[in-house]
Amino acid sequence: MHDEKNQTCQNLFSVLTTIDVLSPASCMTIFERFEKCKTNRLAMTLKLVLSLLFASAVSNMAADPNKSSSNGRTPLCAASENGHDQVVHILCKHGANPDQTDHEGVGPVYLAAKHGHQTVLAYLLAYGARPDVVTNDGQETPLHVAAANGHYEIVKMLYSLCPDLADAVDTQGHRPIDKARNQGHGRVVEYLSQ
Repeated sequence: MHDEKNQTCQNLFSVLTTIDVLSPASCMTIFERFEKCKTNRLAMTLKLVLSLLFASAVSNMAADPNKSSSNGRTPLCAASENGHDQVVHILCKHGANPDQTDHEGVGPVYLAAKHGHQTVLAYLLAYGARPDVVTNDGQETPLHVAAANGHYEIVKMLYSLCPDLADAVDTQGHRPIDKARNQGHGRVVEYLSQ
């Protein structure tokens, strides 16, 4: 039964990625189908996104996927942080800004890199996100945080797009290789030493 619910949710994600304009009717149809996925956390997140889009569509106003909370976090930040790649894809497809940061300068790319969500990062970069955005307080790049957490594949992806990030220094004087070394991530240190 659990596998059946997961398959239903995956099928619905496939449908969502093909929709160009969300009308009240399409939102309602998709929302009703997601009722079958009540126990799936990813489905619950998507139901929330659909609810917001539906409310906006009903009121004949364009949905604002860039609307942020009091701390500046957007739905795209939340989806990126939690590894919800299909939600990231849908939000970006419907106009979410992949470079929008919160009040601390933390954005979707930084959060995906921090938590090791490679597919999320790939979607964000495909939608034009910049890999070199730095945080306000620590001047950390996504490469800093990926290296500090030992996310080897993310480090490779970011470095291949922006090799200059390897020389970026945060407010403590650390480069990404220093962060990896301090945390004992030898594979990342070796890669960044090349």
